Amino acid sequence: MALDPMLKVDILQDLDLFKRGKEFYRWIGHSWKREYLFHDPPGTGKSSLVTAIANYMKYGIIEVLMNKVEDPYEAMTEVICALDGKLKEKEPMLPSMFAQADMKDVKEEEESLKTTKNSHK
Repeated sequence: MALDPMLKVDILQDLDLFKRGKEFYRWIGHSWKREYLFHDPPGTGKSSLVTAIANYMKYGIIEVLMNKVEDPYEAMTEVICALDGKLKEKEPMLPSMFAQADMKDVKEEEESLKTTKNSHK
């Protein structure tokens, strides 16, 4: 994967700042998470970049192939269950749908999904 050297430095600095900023996020009342949006044609290194970031941060990856998903609520439930299991094992995860979640975020998202799904019945 070819990546502009300055962009690589910027990404690594951002990740390092994020790693050190957990208390800052708590202090300002925001969830400690970082999100990136990658868009480009197939085969340009998006997945490789996600893998490199996960390795750098020492996170695992959960991949959800959205083109194979018939029910997005079910897909999110599976992701949340996978995250919940990994969080209980204290293994950080980097889902490709969202960057990182702490247990509070997972529970809030799970409740939100249940409420939304029930309102569509």
